[in-house]
Amino acid sequence: MARKFKNKTLPRGIRIDRGYVFIRIFPNGQPFLKCVGPVSQPGVIDDAIVKLNQYREQIRLGKLNLNERVQRITMEQAVDLYWQWHGSQKKSAKSYVLSLRYLKEFFKGRYVDTITYVDVQRYRHEREKHVQPNSVNKEHTVLTHLFNKLKEWRRLKVIGNIQLPTENPGPLVRKASEKAFGRTRVLSLEEFDRFMRSATMSLRRICLGAIHTTLRLKDLRQLTKANVNQATNQLEGIQAKTGKPYAVPINRVMCQLIETTKGDHIFEFTNFRKQFDETRAEVGLKDFQFRDLRRTGARMMLKKGVDLATVSAYLGHSSLQMTEVYVTPSRDDKRVGGEILGTTYRWDGDQEWRKNWRKVSLNKTLEDPKSVTKNESTVKSNSALDAPVAQLDRATPS
Repeated sequence: MARKFKNKTLPRGIRIDRGYVFIRIFPNGQPFLKCVGPVSQPGVIDDAIVKLNQYREQIRLGKLNLNERVQRITMEQAVDLYWQWHGSQKKSAKSYVLSLRYLKEFFKGRYVDTITYVDVQRYRHEREKHVQPNSVNKEHTVLTHLFNKLKEWRRLKVIGNIQLPTENPGPLVRKASEKAFGRTRVLSLEEFDRFMRSATMSLRRICLGAIHTTLRLKDLRQLTKANVNQATNQLEGIQAKTGKPYAVPINRVMCQLIETTKGDHIFEFTNFRKQFDETRAEVGLKDFQFRDLRRTGARMMLKKGVDLATVSAYLGHSSLQMTEVYVTPSRDDKRVGGEILGTTYRWDGDQEWRKNWRKVSLNKTLEDPKSVTKNESTVKSNSALDAPVAQLDRATPS
């Protein structure tokens, strides 16, 4: 626990721990801990000193009650506490507002300690009637975090001694898989060229910057020459979405974009949204969104042999699993992978093998599956089953 605040020594009985100001005293040898507020709250130290003197006066008069009784609070009160002590202080505070509103409405009148995993299942079932499962997953995460924070705050005496469920009900219910709802759109080289030919000069610069840095739109808007670290030849800053640092190498294209900018900001976003929508409609790419450029850059790096860990660091992701979901391979990627295997590992075998093996053209099968006769399909299936798997090590790459 810190004993100093802004280079000033705190009075005895006042401590700072994990961003909160506490009063910590031992009347009659019994520990007494009370949270006053977060250190970011204006005048919190002065409030703590006033309350400390009040507690000491109550101790002198024998009026301080050390046995705090257990209280029951409703979900509405719990949501208000969560917003006051956590949600309102986050950069992404707006994202909490809707989730907390739906939780408040659904669990209205219920005590926190009565919520079970069955209630969480009911909540998911009702919400999925109106929104996609991935949106319900976000609300589910907020609900789980709410119970975790209540337990933590109770232990740290940030809030009173409230009654909570014996186990957090959130993790007891499985979330829906988001793979089916994840966006996978990437621009082909032909689509990118078509878009760039019709775009304005400022829009071209922004799109090139989006692909070559894989930064999000908010980060591109805030990008200035102050973000250029010449010692490391990187663009360095803080991600607007996550609050975590990013470091993106400056390649030749980005170097040219930085050198040719006229002001302090690297990109000019005046009328950006109008220009982007008009250009997208003009070239017939109505399903194309600006955020797809970030994914397009990441997919291209993977296709050109850049390993997943490097791409993940480039994107600023916290885990490889997040990157795997973000750059899910397309059907064409899988087809190309199959063709590479087909041209690399071939085994003609001996004379008996070639005599019994009937080849079916892959291209012919892909173009017209009906062109393969029933007998050919049967032979192909049987041959695949009878293939000498043990002799795979004898296969020689061609």
